[in-house]
Amino acid sequence: INQSWLTVDNARIMLRNLEGFDEHIFNTKSQITDVLKMEDELHRRLTDLASNVNDLHDQAKKEYLSAKFLYNQTIEIEKSFNEIEKRIANNKILLDKFYEKLTDLKTQHELEILPEIQQASQTVAGISDETMRIVETADISHRSATKLVEDINELLRRMKKLKEQLTETTKPGIISKPTITGEDAATSFAKLKDDLVKIRLNQRLNILKQLNTSRTTELFYLSRQIN
Repeated sequence: INQSWLTVDNARIMLRNLEGFDEHIFNTKSQITDVLKMEDELHRRLTDLASNVNDLHDQAKKEYLSAKFLYNQTIEIEKSFNEIEKRIANNKILLDKFYEKLTDLKTQHELEILPEIQQASQTVAGISDETMRIVETADISHRSATKLVEDINELLRRMKKLKEQLTETTKPGIISKPTITGEDAATSFAKLKDDLVKIRLNQRLNILKQLNTSRTTELFYLSRQIN
């Protein structure tokens, strides 16, 4: 009998321990469902973050290629101007000698020298045309900067004026004091070269500003996604 009562008491204790166990199981299932939902949301956010990182990688690659193109273009322009500067220096010497002879020689001698002067003037005109083509190429590459286009047009106008002045001094049958000397031509061209260097620097600055704006916007967006 004592053993029976002991068994009954143990059963009662087990029943009391099992009270609320079903509710505990239900709550546990609900928590598992919530955890699974959180896992899906975390997976979605990580997927979006990975996509943004890939986009930033692609953008960085584009910026690198753009900077590389600008660097190569700058090198080519510098090479062209170095060559032009040498040719201008040589033609300056020739023009100075020609103008000196025009002052001392008579009409017959002047007529013999005039064709050479015309040829030298044509050479300078050709150099100016070559320079204009270089500037126009840079203009085509970066038309987005209105101020840059205006500066280039002004530079072309001044080159045209220099060319006209050189042409005016070598018209057939006209023997007078030249409107522009070889030294003036070299000085004017040196000033034009300095202006073109400034234009090129503004050109690079505009591109760097565009790249910086793009990078700042994307970093802000990525920061918002992470937070």
